[in-house]
Amino acid sequence: LEYKPWRVRCCRHGDRHQQIVERWQLGEWLPILISAEGDGDQDWPPSPPLQQLVLDELHDSLPVLLGVGMAGSAHWSLSLHVDPATQYLIFDNACRSDNYPDALGSSFQLGKGISAILADDAKCIQFSNCDGTICQLETNESCQLHVETDSIRIEPILSMNTPSPRAGAKGVTYRWKF
Repeated sequence: LEYKPWRVRCCRHGDRHQQIVERWQLGEWLPILISAEGDGDQDWPPSPPLQQLVLDELHDSLPVLLGVGMAGSAHWSLSLHVDPATQYLIFDNACRSDNYPDALGSSFQLGKGISAILADDAKCIQFSNCDGTICQLETNESCQLHVETDSIRIEPILSMNTPSPRAGAKGVTYRWKF
């Protein structure tokens, strides 16, 4: 997927596709985030296990990357595109499961030379390198952001009001967007 200033490259990583999020800066593509994939033995991998991808178009010929996959008994999906009005890269994730999730979210390693700082309101991560601030990741009240030295994690907030699969039910869909 490429829509300047963003590019998302996908590389095979075991049975799934790893996403490498890059931003065009100073005449070259700068890797910002690399998805953490886990392996086929994990029911709840660190990121959605996307095993099939297709590049399609939204209205007005805007490119969108669509992905689906499975881990354990859960089905996962991702829709990824750039909002042309804001130039934000939009990740829209979902997981449908018959079981309450042990861990659910999207994890990324930071690109070489990239640092991340969680904003005071805890709803925004600013990314920078030696040249200064590059971009930021924003979310709403439905997600929680975590920043480590060399990685970030975005998790949906699951509360006591979050539905849990009932006996005999066909599962619950959990969604997080950033």
